[in-house]
Amino acid sequence: MSDGLYTIGEPARRTGLPVRTIRFWSDRGVLPPTGRSAGGYRLYDEAAVTRLGLVRMLRELGVGLEAVQEVLARRVTVAEVARLQLRTVDAELRALRARRAELPDSPSPEQVEAWVELAELISDEDFRRRLRRIALAGAGPLPAYELRSRVLAEAGPALASGMDPASEAGRRVLSLVAGPAVDRAALLEWMETVADERVERYWALLAALNGHQRSEPAVPAFTWVIAALRAHGTGS
Repeated sequence: MSDGLYTIGEPARRTGLPVRTIRFWSDRGVLPPTGRSAGGYRLYDEAAVTRLGLVRMLRELGVGLEAVQEVLARRVTVAEVARLQLRTVDAELRALRARRAELPDSPSPEQVEAWVELAELISDEDFRRRLRRIALAGAGPLPAYELRSRVLAEAGPALASGMDPASEAGRRVLSLVAGPAVDRAALLEWMETVADERVERYWALLAALNGHQRSEPAVPAFTWVIAALRAHGTGS
């Protein structure tokens, strides 16, 4: 610390957030540094550390970065954002009820089992927050379905062959997945949210209830890409 300013490691230590997450939020303008050191390192004051706690709380509630900036700029209140999130949850519940109503009068045992498991998943608040983060954060310039297909097509074979994601070959595969137009820090944040077995199960259950063919599991390939992003960097 110098003159009441902290390098990025101190707010990371005090909040338990990864440095790369704070750096990503800083780059997005959500938490701009208070200043820079002589060596060019980001510096944050006590007020910035306090704001970081608010940003973390809002993100854990599934609030998108644009809405977080509106709160920090005092254009909307936390209460207004909370009401919006409640409406989002209500919409999710209405959608589930609608799906239940679409089931036949005499659903098959498999459909009943899928519905019960889906209801159990949705009843978990932590899982609902994860779904909201997926919906609000997006996957950068690529649609989520396109990114998923690209991960399976490029990272899937690399994973199956035993390729080390930290290797030079892994770097080349990562460039095929991400490409120059993708914000890799945003991609990492999104993938860490999606790469969850519960999310994969949620999508599989929806496919079963809607009579769609179950898609190939993507979590192992997502995990491989996450390791590649960590190994080869996501930008400064």
